[in-house]
Amino acid sequence: MAGGMTLAYDGRTRVARPVTRPRNASGHVTAPLPARPEGHALTPAGVVQLQRSAGNAAVTGLLAHRHRHGRKRGGTGGGGRVTVQRHQSFEHTLLGNTTPGRLSDAAVSRDKRDHLLTELARQSNFFKQDPAADPRGAFPDVQWIQLRGSKLWLSYGELSAMADYLPAGIDDLTRDVVEPVLQRMRRMSAAERFKVYGMYGEDSFEGEAESGAWEFSQKVGPEKAMDKATADLGVDRYFGMVSRNACHFAPESWHRWARFHEAASDLARAYHYGKREKVPLGSSDAAHEENLRQAWVTNGYGDHFLQDSFASGHLVNKTLVMQWFVDYVNGLASKWWDLLGRMWWGDDTKPWYGMPSDEVMENMGTRQQPNLAGQGDYRRPTDAGTPGMDQLLGDTPTDPQTTRERLTHEGRVAGSGVVVGPGRSREQNYQAYLAFLNSSFLQMASGAVHDHFNETGLDVMNDRGDKMKVGGDATLLSASDSLGAQRAAEAEQLSKQAILDLSKTGETKVTIDRIAELWPTKVWQGNHTGGLYVPLQNWHEDVLHEFCRQKIFPDVVDSLSSKVARAGQSEMLPGGISDEPLPAPPMPKDLGDFVTPTGDPMG
Repeated sequence: MAGGMTLAYDGRTRVARPVTRPRNASGHVTAPLPARPEGHALTPAGVVQLQRSAGNAAVTGLLAHRHRHGRKRGGTGGGGRVTVQRHQSFEHTLLGNTTPGRLSDAAVSRDKRDHLLTELARQSNFFKQDPAADPRGAFPDVQWIQLRGSKLWLSYGELSAMADYLPAGIDDLTRDVVEPVLQRMRRMSAAERFKVYGMYGEDSFEGEAESGAWEFSQKVGPEKAMDKATADLGVDRYFGMVSRNACHFAPESWHRWARFHEAASDLARAYHYGKREKVPLGSSDAAHEENLRQAWVTNGYGDHFLQDSFASGHLVNKTLVMQWFVDYVNGLASKWWDLLGRMWWGDDTKPWYGMPSDEVMENMGTRQQPNLAGQGDYRRPTDAGTPGMDQLLGDTPTDPQTTRERLTHEGRVAGSGVVVGPGRSREQNYQAYLAFLNSSFLQMASGAVHDHFNETGLDVMNDRGDKMKVGGDATLLSASDSLGAQRAAEAEQLSKQAILDLSKTGETKVTIDRIAELWPTKVWQGNHTGGLYVPLQNWHEDVLHEFCRQKIFPDVVDSLSSKVARAGQSEMLPGGISDEPLPAPPMPKDLGDFVTPTGDPMG
């Protein structure tokens, strides 16, 4: 979001202000890091102190050491697959269904982790032969929601997990679309218990999505299956959503979650006050009950982005990394045959096949387009508006998926954040922006950075001063410490508590601002002798950028998987990303249903 840009929603205004920081002129001072004070909270002066005492090169060196010893070369993926970024589905399900204390215990105890995964497998296997089964009697302590269009039952956690695979209109999608995705996801969740012991056997689930010849690959198969199952959704098919999934990465994840949470809050209030109104004779309160069901559907789907805000690999600004990669590739020397690459020339050569167009490479870098990556969004989303407000009124830069959902072309162009360039109109650069998102090669760069930090985890701090370690995709329980897992689950439970409060009383003390205090906003940069907690935005500019240039980007350019991907699938969606939104699906005649567990959702 551009600095100084005013954003108006339904009479409410918020202003995004850019962060300005003094910089070390040389950027290469190598003095020792300052000692880490107990209970230290970072201040602007502390940032300058870190820059002056350590410098970009020293700080990057610490990351490089971690990279050399924590990640094998060639970690950008194998087999030419397009790397997909997300929490594992089972982790989203656990976060949505598990109390903070149990998740915290599972992060430090293998026995308790196994117990949680056993319960998850039991719930998933309940649907193995009958996707439409009603689970409420078998699992009365789980919150279950029935979708309106498909009539399928999902747990609250499963609903959160589905945001990786299906668009926000999941409630209206038909069963032939939802069932294959849901059943494949359940199969993967059920298998997690066995993976703890190094076993990978999986039994198929009735109606699940299949990938055909790709089933031999446990990494590629599920992704291909999900894309095939959602092919009729056009640009909202699986790989299309992956191309626009910067909303799953901080800071965009903060704001997308807040929009859905605010919409759910409005629905919960409507339910509460509607129940108090006098209903004319002969009428029913079905509409009021539907408000409550939709509140839980909306909040459950949106909580996916809240959960992502605690994953180490999702603390990376995806769009910014892709722009850095454009800058990096543009700076490479052009040689006649990049297949030989580093082993022949001694350094990376500029790729020439399977690349985005010159129009993309010349106009989507950080200098040409400074407003694409939401650098102004590193703040709490205290006045988020709702998805509906943004669809109708949005006229400011936002994440690619929220941009895609706007109802007018003008709103989508504004949402992209593109600006005019020398000899180029804003519309021309918007079309280049769509091609930028659709490039598999550029997407691989952000995927490689994401994968690195998912493997290593990150030591972080939130705005409450909690110091913790957070894991990433598939490492929520294994790489997070007890506090990291607990804070993630606590944020999730507070989000649910707010909806429960509003539906019962019309009021809640659980605000967006209170929940925002829990997610990581700073990264520990240093070693056991000293360092500082650096704000995410500063960490990107002063540390991560150079780390990408020195370690991540050369691997992406030189890797075999990159070359194969460029040759076999240069675009996320063949033929490009359409600008126009999909038409609204027809409204089904029958409504869905839900059940709220009787116990306290905070546990």
